[in-house]
Amino acid sequence: MAIFVLLSLAFVMNVPAMADSVGVKRGDFAKYEFAYTGEPPSGAPQPIDWLKLEFLDVGYHRETSALVRVTLKFADGDESTPLTSGVELFESNWMHTGFVIPANSKIGDTVAVEGIWNGHDPSVQAEITGEETRTSLGVNRTVVYANYSVNGNSQIETIANTVYWDKQTGVLVEGSYHNHFDGSSWTAFVELTDCTQRMWPHDFLRLELWQLVTIIVSFGGAATTTIAVILYRRKPTEGEPLPPPSSGHSQLSQRQSYLLL
Repeated sequence: MAIFVLLSLAFVMNVPAMADSVGVKRGDFAKYEFAYTGEPPSGAPQPIDWLKLEFLDVGYHRETSALVRVTLKFADGDESTPLTSGVELFESNWMHTGFVIPANSKIGDTVAVEGIWNGHDPSVQAEITGEETRTSLGVNRTVVYANYSVNGNSQIETIANTVYWDKQTGVLVEGSYHNHFDGSSWTAFVELTDCTQRMWPHDFLRLELWQLVTIIVSFGGAATTTIAVILYRRKPTEGEPLPPPSSGHSQLSQRQSYLLL
């Protein structure tokens, strides 16, 4: 019976709830912090201190549609007014395309990365070339990654990017971006520093509802069977004499007989 429970648990833990789909849900958020080496020229875009994406609604039009609120804080201390817009998460139609890719993406898949430091060129695609385990927010996560370059952009001459995404949710985990602009070069680093607890708990708490139900039913069935076996073994066989009454029972019977006299 224990083997049955363990097999059920292993099956539930390894089968994804949705394949090649949206890994973020309504109410989720992801916050990123940035760091830089080198000094960008005065004409380069304003460096970002942190970026927060809030998914106010997901799947309201199509499965990949989302209502996203974006808040930025720049390196000079200015914080942008939160901007809310309806987007297609995996298409090159919003300025942060690439911060979320399809969940369960695998090696050989191609994803849109228009919004990740490439001059917002909608033709830029990145091919996932590897998969590994990395620690993010104190939890070991399976990530997929891509290395890609952008050349000939009118604003930024050359960009060499390395980006890691969480495989289960599709959200960007970390990345590095090497930029050349107007004869200068610098590197920007981005890292996920906070997100919805649902997205990043320990493995057991990260299960979907149907997976938790499967585990509960498996343990419940095992417990019921175990109790039934114990009760069956305790039941006396036919013809077996019953155990003699305890001394306390005999004394009680004597007192009851005395009362009846």
